[in-house]
Amino acid sequence: MPTKLNLPKTRIKEMPARYYKRILFLVIDLFILSFIVYNQFAGSLTGLERSLNITDYTHTFSPQTYYVIYSMTLLTWIYFSVFQRYFGQTPGMKLMGLRIKGNNSIFVSFARNLFAMPVSFIIILWVVEPIYTFIKKQSLMEKLTGSEMVEEITI
Repeated sequence: MPTKLNLPKTRIKEMPARYYKRILFLVIDLFILSFIVYNQFAGSLTGLERSLNITDYTHTFSPQTYYVIYSMTLLTWIYFSVFQRYFGQTPGMKLMGLRIKGNNSIFVSFARNLFAMPVSFIIILWVVEPIYTFIKKQSLMEKLTGSEMVEEITI
């Protein structure tokens, strides 16, 4: 008959996600997205860099280019929002030991991930969000939506 060991139970402590883990999960997820989503559109964007001339401010993109860019953006936004809503974490967050805690409705998930949308009034989040997160240890969108990204540490 096997001996029963009285080992202490594993305890998990939650703490606000550290800044470097937030960056690493984002890099991992963007790497995953590059294979799943972005590579699918690579053929449509071939020659785009050759057609751009930095000194030519009057250049306009073709409607197909706009379609491709907004499709990639929309799929990125959906990727982050759906994974965080239904699984509480993206694959990159899982690798870093992070998850979403608190209000996690689909609306909140989409609002929390607005950074993925390159719309003129949202682009300011690309500057404000990292600064706010670095100072407060919680992103501005998490604060506004009543959710939090936490790191799980096994004790």
